[in-house]
Amino acid sequence: MAARILVVDDNPDILNLLEILLEGEGYVVNSSPTAEKAEEIARALPPDLAIVDVGLPGMRGYELVRRLRRYDYVIKPFNLNDLMTKAAAILKLS
Repeated sequence: MAARILVVDDNPDILNLLEILLEGEGYVVNSSPTAEKAEEIARALPPDLAIVDVGLPGMRGYELVRRLRRYDYVIKPFNLNDLMTKAAAILKLS
């Protein structure tokens, strides 16, 4: 079964780009523009990895990450190749 990745970013261009790239790599992607909606998604469909923008409106990304209990992160702005490599490495460990 493919790993599930939750992508959270309030920038629709970044959200769409990450969805396309990650789905192209075979991952199941759930996405949200807000931390609140992302938390709902994560409860219903627990992710194997979360990619979260820390500068979200409302609940900040750090708070969402704390709630999801995920500690691996890539700081934005990021290099797409680095992101894809790190995501693959983290998911191999889980």
